[in-house]
Amino acid sequence: MRTPQRLSRTVTVTALGAVLLTAGATGTAGAATPGPRATAAASAARAAVVKVPALPWRDATPEARFRKWAGNLLDSCLPARPGGATGERAGLSATTGTPVDEVRLGLIEQCVGDYHRRHIAQAFPTGPADYAQLRARLVGLGYPAERVHRVPGHHGSPVARIDLRLGRFGGDVAVDVTGYRYFVTVEPFGVPASPSVDVTDVRRKPVLDGPTS
Repeated sequence: MRTPQRLSRTVTVTALGAVLLTAGATGTAGAATPGPRATAAASAARAAVVKVPALPWRDATPEARFRKWAGNLLDSCLPARPGGATGERAGLSATTGTPVDEVRLGLIEQCVGDYHRRHIAQAFPTGPADYAQLRARLVGLGYPAERVHRVPGHHGSPVARIDLRLGRFGGDVAVDVTGYRYFVTVEPFGVPASPSVDVTDVRRKPVLDGPTS
């Protein structure tokens, strides 16, 4: 028969064992299921690892975005060349303010010019009210304001000349965009490759006449 003292010791050891088992189980469960703070910290760590930064050109200047876009267009117009090199164009040099003649469009320039012609014409379901509206619409299409220049037009019609040169083979193109009452005309033409040639100094070949309405 157990004495009261021995019985007390047995109960105490049993209770202590139960407490230890409970603590161990709790610790194991805590390791398997982290609390809210641990979960949030782990999620943040994973997000920092897999986070993909925005493409740099999305936040670039209008000129940088234009060069990216126009460069991709030019690449799509280029025929396959050994090594994929595009090269640099050697162009006619001139002093700013000195008139120079437009140059003939090659096949690559025609491809580039035709794309810009369609891109611009589709954005004008009706003609612009004036040059300011014409220029604003062109800038909104992605052409940097610094590349859009006003030149004299026929019968007072507003004309914007866009310098599309990139300094690369096949990229020596500009377009004249003329606004009329109900539509616009877009004329691609070749420009000397040299950056010393101001696009506004390029003399166009004579045009017999433009639309009158």
